[in-house]
Amino acid sequence: MHIAHIDNYGNYQSCRDHSIGTAEIAGKRLGGIYLENTAYLAGILHDAGKFSVEFDNYIKAACEGKNVRRGSVIHSFAGCSYMLNKYHSSKLDIADVTSELIAYAIAAHHGLFDCINENEEFGFTYRRNKQPQRGCFIVRRIGQVGQRTQRIAGKDRTGTI
Repeated sequence: MHIAHIDNYGNYQSCRDHSIGTAEIAGKRLGGIYLENTAYLAGILHDAGKFSVEFDNYIKAACEGKNVRRGSVIHSFAGCSYMLNKYHSSKLDIADVTSELIAYAIAAHHGLFDCINENEEFGFTYRRNKQPQRGCFIVRRIGQVGQRTQRIAGKDRTGTI
C-alpha cells in the first residue's frame, strides 16, 4: 500500500482510496455541466506520483518530524505525463487540446505553471520527462473505466459510454 496522507493521529489514507475518492467527488461536482467523466479522470490521475516508495518515505519522515523539504518529491507530474503520453499527438486536434487541459488540471493542482515558457517552448515537456509514470493501480483503474476515458480524450467519436 502506498500512502497518500497521514492524519494527526498517524492514520494512513492509501493512494488507491484517495484517488478513487477524489475522482468520485470531482465527477459528481462537475456532472451538472457534463464534465463528470473528465473530472473523474483528472481525479484518478492527480496524485499518481504518490504511488512510489520515494513518496512513502518522504511522507513518513515528515510525520516523524524529520527535516524534509516540502515539495522535494514531486507527485503531480506523473498523472500529467500519463495523460500526455497516452492521448497527446502532434496533430493538435480536439483530443490533443482535451488531453492538455486535463494534464494541466492534474499538474497544477498545487500551483499554476506556464504552458509555454519565455522561449516559446512547450511547458509540458518538462513535466512529461521529469517524473516517470507511476502507479500500476492507476493504469489498471483507467483500464477498468474503459470507454469512459476514450470518450474524454476524443478517441471514441460515437459518444457512447
